[in-house]
Amino acid sequence: MEGYEIWLRLLSLGLGAALGLLPAQRALPRRLAGAPAAWALAAALTAAACTAAALLGPALGRAAVLYAGLGAVLGQLRRPGGCATAAVSTWVVICLPFTGVLGVAGGGALALATGSPVLGALAVPVFAAPIALLQFGGEAGLAMLAAAGLTLWCWRPALQGLVPPPPRRPGGMG
Repeated sequence: MEGYEIWLRLLSLGLGAALGLLPAQRALPRRLAGAPAAWALAAALTAAACTAAALLGPALGRAAVLYAGLGAVLGQLRRPGGCATAAVSTWVVICLPFTGVLGVAGGGALALATGSPVLGALAVPVFAAPIALLQFGGEAGLAMLAAAGLTLWCWRPALQGLVPPPPRRPGGMG
């Protein structure tokens, strides 16, 4: 990898993060905040970041989209878990059009079956990682695993509710 390719990757990551950091929530009317409109806006910002990176860094090819999407996910982390989930799902579908849709559908089905949006959100990048690895190599697989880690970080407060506290022993300490 040459020096300019590294710079283009960093530029793509920064572009995605900048678009992910846009004050999208403030642009929505108060009654829509947290609703599907916020998800759609996060998805649109992620798609815009991926498209812009692909146009600005054609020498990188798919890597530009990979890094811009990861940057958009990083930018979305300051928002509630839902917007980061929309960014991850959009990015996975852009990177892996057919199998990404299957992964998002699988994550949605898991969320519906278990009643846990956390598990559904985590399933999307976890399902996508081995597919990205096989289709596009180690860099894509690692980026999807990084997205899984970022999703895990984003949903950490909700994860605490998935694990029940240990039972108390009657008459004992603790």
